[in-house]
Amino acid sequence: MGRAEAAIITHESYQDLAAAQVIAEAAGAKIFKMDESEFSLGDYLDGNRIDDHLLIVGADMHVQILSYLQEIA
Repeated sequence: MGRAEAAIITHESYQDLAAAQVIAEAAGAKIFKMDESEFSLGDYLDGNRIDDHLLIVGADMHVQILSYLQEIA
C-alpha cells in the first residue's frame, strides 16, 4: 500500500514543513509535538529552525504512537 503509521522529524525549517503539513493534512494526518500538543507552523514564522522532535501521524493514532515511543525510550 505504500503507507506508514507515523514519521518522526526534527531540525526542519518552517519552509520545509509548510508543504509537508498541507500534504499530511490532506491525507488525514496531523503534526504533533512529543508532548502531545498539536504543532502550529505559525509559531515558527521567525525563520528559526524547529529543533523539537515532531510526529506526523494520523490524527486518531497520535496518543497510541506517543505512548509506544515513551515506553521504548
